[in-house]
Amino acid sequence: MSVAEGRAAVTARRRGGGEINVMWDPSPKGYRSRTDVPFGRPVRIPAPFDFELDTSGFAVEEAVASEDEQR
Repeated sequence: MSVAEGRAAVTARRRGGGEINVMWDPSPKGYRSRTDVPFGRPVRIPAPFDFELDTSGFAVEEAVASEDEQR
C-alpha cells in the first residue's frame, strides 16, 4: 500500500512482521527524509497531514506472515 500527497508519502509492508515507511521533503531525486517504524508502534506523519498514526491494527501475526511469504 502506498499513499502520496505532494510533500509526504507513506508505504506499508507486511514482510518480516511489517513496517511503515514515512517519507517527506521531496527533491528532484526523491525524498530527503525518511523514517521506518515496525507495525504496532505509532508513527508521526508530517505536514501537510500532521498527525500521529496508530499502527497497532497493522500488526501481522508471525505465522500468517510466514504463510504469505511461502506463496
